[in-house]
Amino acid sequence: MPMVHVGKKEYFESAKPIIDSLRALNYKIYYESIVITDSITKEETILYEKKVRKIMGFSFDNEEDTENSYGKPKKYITQDYNMMGLNRNDKILDLGMNGIIDSIEKNNGVIKLSDCDINTPLKAEYKCEDTLGSLSYAFTNTYRNLYIIDQVLKDENEKIVLIYGKSHWYSIYPNLIKNDFKLIKGKI
Repeated sequence: MPMVHVGKKEYFESAKPIIDSLRALNYKIYYESIVITDSITKEETILYEKKVRKIMGFSFDNEEDTENSYGKPKKYITQDYNMMGLNRNDKILDLGMNGIIDSIEKNNGVIKLSDCDINTPLKAEYKCEDTLGSLSYAFTNTYRNLYIIDQVLKDENEKIVLIYGKSHWYSIYPNLIKNDFKLIKGKI
């Protein structure tokens, strides 16, 4: 199910009956999330988050700002897994933020943080100039897609649902088809 990460509440709510119906048909449901799932210290987590910010040019912020500057509700929201009907029986199938950064550093060298990167709090506006935007596709797609494909190919379950951002589709889909997976198309 290729998804968008920012949309109207109704869009995310419309996924719930589809996900529920597939779960009832014994599909194994995988979804994306780059949260750090490994046991690392708070200091290590902050370091990874600052490296991500250096690449992406912004921090991933989990706190919702539900109102715009005029005090009216926003028209769009970020993807909400609860609203979509995902539950604890569904599985995250993704590299965590630290796994992605480790992969990037293995292939490109250690990401060096400047004084600006180190001294700018994660929730503050990011104004540092030496970002590594050239690595943004590697962060959002390259290593994650390779990991997802590898894990799905190891899975012996015949019925799988992948719930990922639409841009992952272009790499994951052809690789699964090459490996004799059948795509059942739907619409969301």
